[in-house]
Amino acid sequence: MYTYAVIEIGGEQLVVEPGRFYNIRNLTLRDPKSSPSAKVSNCRVLMICRGSTINMGRPWVGGAVIKGRVLRNRNERETAHFYGTCSSKLARFNKSGHRKKLARFVVDNICLDEEGLVPALDE
Repeated sequence: MYTYAVIEIGGEQLVVEPGRFYNIRNLTLRDPKSSPSAKVSNCRVLMICRGSTINMGRPWVGGAVIKGRVLRNRNERETAHFYGTCSSKLARFNKSGHRKKLARFVVDNICLDEEGLVPALDE
């Protein structure tokens, strides 16, 4: 039976499935305990679908929790910005950039009303 959920995490809305991993921005900035193998639960579940049954929230589904863990923290590729001045006597160009923090997050279980819709994965 196909089960998935739509959650709000890190300022984004994601469609998540049990056993899959996702790269999430801003999770490392909000939670200082998001070290590798840290347990994470998210209560901001917008929708849960199990087979042909759909539970939609207004704005969130009551009693729904997504449980998972952080696999590792890493940085995104650098975003470069170029700026400068062009004049007849002197031309200067500068480059600056930044890397965004990412956390790789795996979904272990989708729970609704304290019952697991999908059994936890065996490690």
